[in-house]
Amino acid sequence: MEKSAFFNGFNPTIDQGALEEVREYLTTDQAIEEFQAEMDGNRKIVVKIVLKKFSYQAAEQSFLGLSYFMRRSYFNVYTCEEYEECVRYRFCTGLEDGDGIKMEVIIG
Repeated sequence: MEKSAFFNGFNPTIDQGALEEVREYLTTDQAIEEFQAEMDGNRKIVVKIVLKKFSYQAAEQSFLGLSYFMRRSYFNVYTCEEYEECVRYRFCTGLEDGDGIKMEVIIG
């Protein structure tokens, strides 16, 4: 299955509580200067992060910390696209019954 088809076809089944978990976690990451975390109309969490000092390695560390914190027990899938001054991650995680989270994380 193509990665974009998986992410586009995945329907998250989360509530506002997961968004609050994301926000709480992001306040603990010392590499982050500022962030926004919102839920769109399709229950996808969209996170925009500005690092104090951008590097691809710092972006990866911030994303992996967040994804580890938010992961569910059955599956965890993500993709990464590197651009000149930012990195875009798409992340899906869920339980065996299909309950899950879908996130787009842009780090610059």
